[in-house]
Amino acid sequence: QREYKLLKVDTIIEGVYMNWSEDATIRQMKAIHQIMGQMELLQGGTFMMGAAPEPDGSYHPDVDPYLETPQVESKVAPYYICKYEVTVGQWGRIMNEKYEKEKAALPKAEVTFRECQDFVKTLTELTGITFSIPTEVEWEYAAKGGDRPDNTLYSGSSDPSAVAWYAKNSGARPHDCDARSTGMDANGADLLDMSGNVSEWCDTPFRLYSDMAQDSASPEILDETSMVIRGGNYLSEPYELTVTHRDPMPAGSSMPTLGFRLVIRK
Repeated sequence: QREYKLLKVDTIIEGVYMNWSEDATIRQMKAIHQIMGQMELLQGGTFMMGAAPEPDGSYHPDVDPYLETPQVESKVAPYYICKYEVTVGQWGRIMNEKYEKEKAALPKAEVTFRECQDFVKTLTELTGITFSIPTEVEWEYAAKGGDRPDNTLYSGSSDPSAVAWYAKNSGARPHDCDARSTGMDANGADLLDMSGNVSEWCDTPFRLYSDMAQDSASPEILDETSMVIRGGNYLSEPYELTVTHRDPMPAGSSMPTLGFRLVIRK
């Protein structure tokens, strides 16, 4: 009972107040405290989304101009984003599902976009706080370093091995979401695994930047059911790890290499 009272505090991060459900269990509250303690505040602002051309007008070999250009000026309001991807343990405790304890710190993967929305809905019902999956704009702003942009090809470095678990160094497996043991560097916003480990869902239907740049009234829709996924994963090649690489994924599909992270809009 004492532990329950200690967990049931009004606020965990500044300016975000809890309104705990009476049904929240200690296991759920501990997992949510962990998530809230890993949130990083990004002040937001205006940035250029998409891949920039080289001085001669060409693009880096790892850029797909059809999907990653032209650049679009985008605005982001302040928000909190989790330092790590949602883990197996966090998902299991919050959703009351069994999981292997030795895998608790691994990123939760093989979940559909709709299942991620169910997780977010459960978090919101338990806390009274509106949790979300990041939009593609929020994801790229964070991957580029947010308020402290890195100006690097990958999230935090121009060397993928410094910031990403990918095909070359991962051993074909995911790695713990833990800054103490990961061996990877964080980016300018103090976020990890924005390049590599597992790819991540974004709460944005997949569209071409050319339509966004022109504010087209009739955008080309490549797949009605597809959402954006970002970030590359432990089986990816370097071109899939860049801060501008993007792929479509049907909302009802899942992969062992695909997970997600959380945001709270301030």
